[in-house]
Amino acid sequence: MTARRGTRGFTLIEIAVSLAILGIGMVACIQAFGGGLRLQDRAARQDRAVELARETMDRLIESPKSKGGSEDRGGYRVAWTTRKAGDGDGIQQDDSLDVIMRYLQVDVTWGDGAGAKTFTVRTLQPVLEEE
Repeated sequence: MTARRGTRGFTLIEIAVSLAILGIGMVACIQAFGGGLRLQDRAARQDRAVELARETMDRLIESPKSKGGSEDRGGYRVAWTTRKAGDGDGIQQDDSLDVIMRYLQVDVTWGDGAGAKTFTVRTLQPVLEEE
């Protein structure tokens, strides 16, 4: 067999090396894409927790006589606490007024791949003191 001079083309080794480089690049892209999907899923779960906390806090603010409680809502545990605010909350109640400050707290807990996560919302609400 005679060698041809001046022929153009790639050798088998050049093709193998280029395919290896291409394969490494594709694996890196797939891993980055998978990481992005995991982060997006975590952010979506946290957004849902924030939404549930705000909904619950709105209900508590609209119902000054509501008490503490908890409920499960689609993979999320929503717990709320209501009580008269005190010194531990940075509030000194003035007994001469008909208004008291009410402490409200909502905790939303959900499972994550790294363990349980909790989102908490707290506020103080002025309400008329009941006779």
